[in-house]
Amino acid sequence: MINTKTIFIAPLNWGLGHATRCIPIINHLKNLGHKIILGSDGGAFQLLQLEFPGLPVVKLPGYDITYPDNDRFTLHMIQSSPKILSAIRQEKKELGRIVKEHCIDVIISDNRYGMFHKNAKSIIITHQPNILAPVFSTLVSSIHKNFLNKFDEIWIPDIEKMNGLSGQLSHPVKGLRNVKYVGILSRFSQPVETNSPQKKINKPYILAILSGPEPQRSIFEHLIIKQAKSLDHHVVIVGGQYQTGKPLDMANNLTYIPFASGAQLHGLITHSTACISRSGYSSIMDYMTLRKSAIIVPTPGQIEQEYLADHLSQKGLFMAVSQKKFNLKETLGSFKTFQPNFKIFDSFKNELFYDLLNNI
Repeated sequence: MINTKTIFIAPLNWGLGHATRCIPIINHLKNLGHKIILGSDGGAFQLLQLEFPGLPVVKLPGYDITYPDNDRFTLHMIQSSPKILSAIRQEKKELGRIVKEHCIDVIISDNRYGMFHKNAKSIIITHQPNILAPVFSTLVSSIHKNFLNKFDEIWIPDIEKMNGLSGQLSHPVKGLRNVKYVGILSRFSQPVETNSPQKKINKPYILAILSGPEPQRSIFEHLIIKQAKSLDHHVVIVGGQYQTGKPLDMANNLTYIPFASGAQLHGLITHSTACISRSGYSSIMDYMTLRKSAIIVPTPGQIEQEYLADHLSQKGLFMAVSQKKFNLKETLGSFKTFQPNFKIFDSFKNELFYDLLNNI
């Protein structure tokens, strides 16, 4: 018989990927009978409320991470570091209150570095224990690993063999303790509820999924809309912004959906003729779970996404295109003959992930 516990799960609000990849964790632990409390801010907070209306969601201090409107992402993050460190201190203080008030036994943080506590087993999920930085890489890596080692366990959502999906971002891992590769985590790892209302697209369509902080999300959105209007294809755009109300139809060949639930997105991806999105790691894991390739366009200047796009295109899994050189018509023409090599991952399962959750 499972010894039920009170578990606090807190994903970072940096786009929606950190929250969506926690969905299979939340579902499995909930099904085991554990008491689950969720925490985040911004769009991730709203997504958790939507996906889990029966669970309490605590609002946490926001990191308020933004992208620059140019490609100087690393410099921008260094300049933003005092604000981020302040947010980590604030969430650490808030966590103390939450642990005491709710008698928390286990904390699972997805990239929130203040979510550890001496009175609770503290776990952090990250696919990037190795920081790729063009400047101050040794210093940045040392600070990052010091934060990670404050947790009791570090879970990497990837497979250990063959450099996995994340490549150098998490292979090999040095200077860290209690590291566990838990396999590919996706909101689509488990059966998806299909009873939510969906926008019916009764024609072949290309799907563009937007994500990430501003202003780059909107810059990419405007680029897609401008180029899509001249296509003969129908294009469905998911804006990645939590809003209510009916989807907005744009022009004759454009359908705009501000926000899609997991069930809606599952259907949209599955039935599309081609997908276009950022090369965010959670999106990559979703595509891999559905065995659906995509055209991936990294956020300019974000080294992690640029590396992933290059790494995964070399593995023959995805077609990578830079935003600066992005031409929708030409890219779709090339993608028609693209054959992804998914077979190299067919033999890897997530047994360790469920064993860890069963014995948490």
